[in-house]
Amino acid sequence: MQHLRTGVNIRAFLDDFPSVTRAQAEAFLTLALNDALDLTPQDAEAA
Repeated sequence: MQHLRTGVNIRAFLDDFPSVTRAQAEAFLTLALNDALDLTPQDAEAA
């Protein structure tokens, strides 16, 4: 979570955590964004 707070880009994050795939990081970011916007997955797909 610290990486997000400090504005580290996804490439730098993946360099720091080589066991995390880009797809996993993007999925997490999508979930976090949907949660922040209070969207359900179905709402997000419609948007």
